[in-house]
Amino acid sequence: MPAEKRPAILYAGNQSLVDEVRKSLGPLTSSLSVSSNLRPGIDTEDLQPSQHDLNNLFTQVRRGQMGGVDEINAWSGNTLMPTASAEGRIIRFLSQVYDSSKGILGVDLGASAATIAAAFSGELTLGVYPQLGLGEGLSDLLRYTSLEIF
Repeated sequence: MPAEKRPAILYAGNQSLVDEVRKSLGPLTSSLSVSSNLRPGIDTEDLQPSQHDLNNLFTQVRRGQMGGVDEINAWSGNTLMPTASAEGRIIRFLSQVYDSSKGILGVDLGASAATIAAAFSGELTLGVYPQLGLGEGLSDLLRYTSLEIF
């Protein structure tokens, strides 16, 4: 596979395996990034560092795919991120500002995906469903509903 077509990979697992992962996957990728372990302990999950690293990787990939990304990133104070991540941040913020007992729900039905974000007292749950977009994914979305003609 040509180097420009190879996937970018973010490894966020056991840190003692990083050298082995680099050796195994490095030659097969366009970019291999390493983040902290998503699950540093059996009862501990820490997604934020890897989410930040994933946003940076996304920006790096987009930079190679289209012009103007660096300029837009500079305009935003180097805080460019995927739409779903930005929506999640807004929903999390609103859940901290408004009545936390009710929570906040955000739904974005886009052309290529549906994004659902829910937050209670600053705790965010975010899902992106590419099979449910209103463009090509509309036929899949219609499988989950019935349209009645009046």
